[in-house]
Amino acid sequence: MLDIFRRLRPAPALLLLALSGPLAAEQSVIELGPRTLTVRPGTNLVTEIAIGHLNRIVTPFSNPVVRTVADVTTELEGNVVYLAANSTDPATLYITDDAYPNVAIGLTLAPRAVPPQELRLRVPGLSGSGATAPARAAAPTPMPTLTTPAWRPGADPYISGLTAGLRALALGEAPLGGSAKRSGRRLIQCPQPGLKLDTEARFDTPGLRWQRLQATNRGADTVTIDPAACTMDAEGRLAAIAVWPRQRLRSGESTNLLIAVQIAP
Repeated sequence: MLDIFRRLRPAPALLLLALSGPLAAEQSVIELGPRTLTVRPGTNLVTEIAIGHLNRIVTPFSNPVVRTVADVTTELEGNVVYLAANSTDPATLYITDDAYPNVAIGLTLAPRAVPPQELRLRVPGLSGSGATAPARAAAPTPMPTLTTPAWRPGADPYISGLTAGLRALALGEAPLGGSAKRSGRRLIQCPQPGLKLDTEARFDTPGLRWQRLQATNRGADTVTIDPAACTMDAEGRLAAIAVWPRQRLRSGESTNLLIAVQIAP
């Protein structure tokens, strides 16, 4: 299962924001809203959930049925699935409606040290929340367009833009509006014994530079990556950093280190 996760490179697990300026001065509480995810029957969606907390999955089914062999706890209330995981082992589950078992939602959930998640699932061809009967296929939702002002600290989309950009990096894609650049030198250093960083990809968007690094434990002892210990190794200000899919590395193991750096426009 972990090999599959390395190939898929899903959403980042651990997000640390280094904020300054108007956002840090004016906003002492960060509100994390629900995520609406489009899932097509026959496919499998990979995303993260909180470990050690209760997560909420809002389904488009009136009478959802959950099937899984993973070590997670689920509870049904109407069209909502409450789910809790107490280990970092990925959990795969299928959600169907009791009256329409031929339409199944496949989810692979990675428990990580993130706040409790509310996932609102949308299936094209099913009418609104709680409906079960197939409806006219909905038109695809256009990708949002982020403009330069949306990236500046203090603007409302700033944090959601950072999160979306790191998720794209983990998937091996370019952040929205990003252009690929030569990998070049790494932008940060993480001085932990045995930890080696290699640059894999770099993208530029207005005001931000993104980089995906491969972090490998070359030492004999197990290393737990501490993103807070990483420092800038080039010009710019660290905006966000994430580790995926694992933070604890045994000798010879590797993971992805994903970063976003503020740069002068």
